Amino acid sequence: MIKKLKSLTQRAAQAIKNDTPSAELTEIKREVGERIHQVEVELKTKEQEIEAAMIDGDLDGLRAIRHQEAELKDEDKVLHRQNSDLHRAIRNAEGEEAMKSAEKLRKELGKALDQAEKAQAILQQAQASAREVAKARETAAYIGESLLFDSATIRSLAELAFKHDTEQKQIMIDLGIRDAMIAERG
Repeated sequence: MIKKLKSLTQRAAQAIKNDTPSAELTEIKREVGERIHQVEVELKTKEQEIEAAMIDGDLDGLRAIRHQEAELKDEDKVLHRQNSDLHRAIRNAEGEEAMKSAEKLRKELGKALDQAEKAQAILQQAQASAREVAKARETAAYIGESLLFDSATIRSLAELAFKHDTEQKQIMIDLGIRDAMIAERG
């Protein structure tokens, strides 16, 4: 942060020169705007003082007032130039901040996209497994209508159908044995 001990014009010049955040530049620009308004009010007051000195015929007072007026006009020019420079610096700082923010968002979006792709792959696997289970149930129902298997045959069929997936194999064995028991009773 630019030190408050320095004059407003020095702080503004230093803020423009350095990589100052846009929020700080905006605050300094606000202060410069306030000072511009004060200088304009003082210039109007000096015009009235000049008229009063001319009416009174006070040449020494008139010179002093004109000198003060010239200093105020110089300050006004400097402040207006700094105000424009601050405006440009704020836009540049906001642009840089937006680019940094966009880069961060791009990285986060990349991570989210990777997670979404992984989730989609898991969903596709789950859908494929669900289709296999449904197909196996249909096959078991079809076979179950025409044949009655004992538990050893059901286990053998499940072993063949689901060689690598022990969870699905166990589900099919349990369903087959249950269906066989229902068929025996019924």
